[in-house]
Amino acid sequence: MTDPLAAEARRQRVEGQLSVREIQARLGIGRDRVYALLRGVPPPEWTRRPRAKDELRAEALRLRGEGRSVDHIARQVGVAKSTAYQWVKQLPLDPDDEAAASRRARSRLMTDALRWWAARLGLPVDRFGRTTVKRHNPATVRRNTGADYRGCLVINVPRSREPYWRIEGMIAELFRIAGDVDPESMGR
Repeated sequence: MTDPLAAEARRQRVEGQLSVREIQARLGIGRDRVYALLRGVPPPEWTRRPRAKDELRAEALRLRGEGRSVDHIARQVGVAKSTAYQWVKQLPLDPDDEAAASRRARSRLMTDALRWWAARLGLPVDRFGRTTVKRHNPATVRRNTGADYRGCLVINVPRSREPYWRIEGMIAELFRIAGDVDPESMGR
């Protein structure tokens, strides 16, 4: 058995292109009841309000379709990362995308550098700490960038404070005796 009120509400929505408020007033029923009767019937185009960031969202979806990361999308579109994520979370990244390939390449470089240093120093790999990648600082001039560059090796020596001070003092005294060079300028 079909509800005649439902048929009338749907007819007014489709043929008359009426809003929920107008159908509610004409039929004399509550808003929730109108929504229930119109379930599955799309609203007329004129009732849809444009959202302020519809164009930005469309751009974010396009960028995600190209395989861009959420960080990249947020920077490109000019929104918060959380907003960009909400817009594109239903579109997962392809595992073969550029960012994933970049992460895999960086990981390979770090592993290769660790093995190189271990072989160079004659130490087992497990003697080394966790490898890290320094963030790029565009203000600095990087001279070690060739294919043969293996990164910096940081050596931590337990209880090294006093020997360090002694060595630093000896070097400062040598410079003082030589008199030509300021020891402070040597580190720059």
